[in-house]
Formats: sequence, structure tokens, C-alpha cells
Amino acid sequence: MDLEPGVFKKQSAEAIAKSVLGSVRKSRRRKGTVLSSGISMLTYYSNRGGTKLSPTQRRKIQVAKNKYRKLAGEPHTRRKQ
Repeated sequence: MDLEPGVFKKQSAEAIAKSVLGSVRKSRRRKGTVLSSGISMLTYYSNRGGTKLSPTQRRKIQVAKNKYRKLAGEPHTRRKQ
């Protein structure tokens, strides 16, 4: 899946989510559903950034995941622990 250059440098979480969703929908190389592919990409970026991601950027990625779930058609639900 090819992402738009600079997608994770966007100012808002919603802009990140919309960009990733557009890329996932255009891609013919995804292996899972639209939802799982996009969430996987956002998680990959977050994990790959590791300690170099600022707390603000990490929160923005988490918010983008929630927005992505809504845009892709699945509401965010918290797991019971």
C-alpha cells in the first residue's frame, strides 16, 4: 500500500485518518479488510517510531485510529479488561 508522502506530518488526526483511508481504498495490494489494513498501517507507524515519537504525536496517532474506525464504518469500542 502506498501512502501519500508526509501523511503522518499532517496537523490533524482526522486528516491523517482520511489520507490513510483513501490510500487503503485505492490499493490493490492489501491483504485484509479496509479497516484492518488502515489500523495496521497506523499501528506500524506508531510502533516503528518508538521512543522518538513525541507524546503529542503518539496521541495524534491514537486519535487518528479512532477516527479511522469511524470513517471505515466501525465504531470504536473499548475492550473490557
